[in-house]
Amino acid sequence: MLTPGDLAPNFVLPDQDGRNLMLYGRRVAGQPVVLAFCAGGEDASPLRVALAQSWQKLEQAGIRLILVNRDSSATNATSAAANNIDFPLVSDMDGRLMNAYGIATDLNVGVVAVPPPPPALYLLNLNFRVVGLLRFDRKAGDAKTLGDDMAQDVIDRFTEAIPPMEPQEVVGHPPVLIIPNVFEEEFCQRLIALWESGGNVQSGFMRKVGDEGVEMLDDTIKMRRDHNIQDPVLLQEIELRFARRVVPEISKAFNFNITNLEGIKIGCYEAETQGHFSAHRDNTTPITANRRFAVTLNLNTGEYEGGHLWFPEYGSYLYRPPVGGAVIFSCSLLHEATPITEGRRFVFVTFMYGADDFREHSAYLESIGRTE
Repeated sequence: MLTPGDLAPNFVLPDQDGRNLMLYGRRVAGQPVVLAFCAGGEDASPLRVALAQSWQKLEQAGIRLILVNRDSSATNATSAAANNIDFPLVSDMDGRLMNAYGIATDLNVGVVAVPPPPPALYLLNLNFRVVGLLRFDRKAGDAKTLGDDMAQDVIDRFTEAIPPMEPQEVVGHPPVLIIPNVFEEEFCQRLIALWESGGNVQSGFMRKVGDEGVEMLDDTIKMRRDHNIQDPVLLQEIELRFARRVVPEISKAFNFNITNLEGIKIGCYEAETQGHFSAHRDNTTPITANRRFAVTLNLNTGEYEGGHLWFPEYGSYLYRPPVGGAVIFSCSLLHEATPITEGRRFVFVTFMYGADDFREHSAYLESIGRTE
C-alpha cells in the first residue's frame, strides 16, 4: 500500500466514455483528488452508490473524484447511466494499476474463492502525494448515508492536509524544491534517538587544497555534530522513502534522474555551542564535484529557535520545513545554516547525483588511489 508522503503513480486508462484519462493530465492536475479503487461487478455497487451520493458535494469543495475498477468501459458506461454518475469510472481490467497502488486484485487462489479486497480511497493533494487512505465498509449501513458521511470526512481531511491559502504574489525566491512528509514523525524520532545513542563526531567541511579536496575543521565556519549512518537495514529504509517520495519529484521538477545518495548523516546544531554552518557551496572540490543536489530534512521543527536555511544570493528568504519535510537544491547554490539561538536542531542531510556523475566520481577516486 502507498503511505502518506508517497507520490501516487501516474496512469492513462479509459473512462466510461472511452476517453483516456491521465492522472497527471490537465483534466485532473492541480486539484485534490479522491482516487477510489474496487474490484468491479457486484463488489463495486455499494461504493458506486455512495460515491454517486457524495460526488457533487466533493466537486463543490473543489475535490476531484475518480473510481478505478476492473470492469470494462462499456460496463462502466451502463453503471454510470444507471446511477446518474458524472465523474470518471476508469477501467483497470488487468489490475495493473491496482497492483501499483498496493491493492491485491487476485480474486481466486487455486480453487478456493477469496473475497475481493475492501474498496480503498486514496486522498491525493495538489501534487498527487498521498495525504490519507480510507476504507469503505460495504456492510456498515445504507450506502447513501455512508456517501454523505464519507464526503464530509474527505473534506475535513483535505482541509487539515491542505489549509486554505489566498493567492500570493511572489517577488522572487531561490530555485529550491520543498517536499513535505519525506519522513514520518516516528521515523524522525528514530533518527534522533540514533544520534543520541549511536555516537556522533564534530562535522567538517571540504576545502580545495592544491588539486585535492581536504576535510577541514573550523568552529568559526561550521559547528555541527554528525552521526554517519552505517546500518544497512536503516539505509535501505531511507533509500525506499527517497525512491517513492523524492526521486520522482526531482525528475519532474528538474528533469534529472537520481541514482545515488552519499554522505547520509544525522546532524545536530546546538545553541550551547552556537551551532551553524556559514555560507558555502557543496561541490567546489574535485572529490565533491559529483554532487548535484543537496537535501536538508528537518527532524524536530518547533523545538528550537533560529536555524533557518538561507540562500544569500537570492535575498532574505528563510526556510524551515516542518518535521519530516525537506528542502532540496542544487549543490552549486550558496547556502547557510543560520545559528541556533535556543535548543537543538536535528537534521538529516545527504547529497544526490546521477549515473554519469557516479562513473566520473569513481574514475577520479581510482586516479588518486582511493575508494568510497
